[in-house]
Amino acid sequence: MKICSKCNANVEDHMAFCPNCGAPVETATVPVSEGEAASTVNPAEPDPQPQYQQPLYQQPVYQPQYQQPMYGPQGGAPYGYMPVNNEPVSLGDWLLTFLITCIPLVGFIMLIVWAVSDGTKESKKNWARARLIWMVIVYVLSFIFVMMFGAAFLGMIGSLY
Repeated sequence: MKICSKCNANVEDHMAFCPNCGAPVETATVPVSEGEAASTVNPAEPDPQPQYQQPLYQQPVYQPQYQQPMYGPQGGAPYGYMPVNNEPVSLGDWLLTFLITCIPLVGFIMLIVWAVSDGTKESKKNWARARLIWMVIVYVLSFIFVMMFGAAFLGMIGSLY
């Protein structure tokens, strides 16, 4: 048996903390006479009421987690990282790009493809995005002007009759 240095309670040998106050227990033991040992431990008689033993509790040790980055299939850049294609766009590629954008529906679809594609060179991608933004602005303003002039025109026709 051990004795708690704080509250002087009896602590069993296998326990590291006092069940009474929770303080860590030193390894000093209590001398027990033979008469006391014989009177307290009788294998023939069961213990009248089992004493509640508080379970041992240890503070969990937290270690910093290190997570290695996951690399792509070729062992290059990590997943989720897309390298930027900063190569210059050639003159012939620009001429072909402008020719394609002159075709009404195909040009609009190709602008969307170039704006979102990962394989498109960065300068061409930015140009396609800017062109799409300007197209939206022009279409919205055109719609507003058509509605305003249409209302004015209908107002003038209505006043003639």
